[in-house]
Amino acid sequence: MAVETLRPNAAGDECLISLQTGAACPDHYLNVDEVAPDGHTTEVYTNAVAYERDLYNIQDHSVGSGTINSVTVYAYCMRADIIDTVQASLKIACKTGGVAYEDVERTLTAGWVYYSKVWAANPGGGAWTWAQIDALQVGVAMRRGTDVTSRSYCTQVYVEVDYTLPGWTGKVSGVTNPAKVMGVDVANIAKVHGVA
Repeated sequence: MAVETLRPNAAGDECLISLQTGAACPDHYLNVDEVAPDGHTTEVYTNAVAYERDLYNIQDHSVGSGTINSVTVYAYCMRADIIDTVQASLKIACKTGGVAYEDVERTLTAGWVYYSKVWAANPGGGAWTWAQIDALQVGVAMRRGTDVTSRSYCTQVYVEVDYTLPGWTGKVSGVTNPAKVMGVDVANIAKVHGVA
């Protein structure tokens, strides 16, 4: 198995989170696209009681091929308040096939934490395709806690696509589809006697 990481690189179909440190709508993706999270330097955040959602386009895949095993969306988020531990929450979101899907509600902690949602299959139905990965949008929906001082923050969002490379199939010494040939994983053999 292999993993390709894809990060936000353009505005998506929704830019509804009301506050930010950094780029304003429609460019909120610039606040959550970094390789290493930068905390409050760039972020999106809300003090709204009702959920607000952003969606971001991500990079097209460049190295992945073969069978997609799962798609995991990560978000690095936190809450900030003095006394409130109720309601400040997050839902990880993705949009595929024109439909937005959200994970279950998560209560945010008072410090930065990675939250994630694994979609083993496309939530719209069926196995993931690489065309769907290239068209995928991801994001977060957040709301503050019940105390008026509460805020919910997110500073990083990205995707990991777990996939299995296509392998050679056939027979070697009477064995159908061997895992290894002379101690070498079949997936790592590009050619046998010059034949791909």
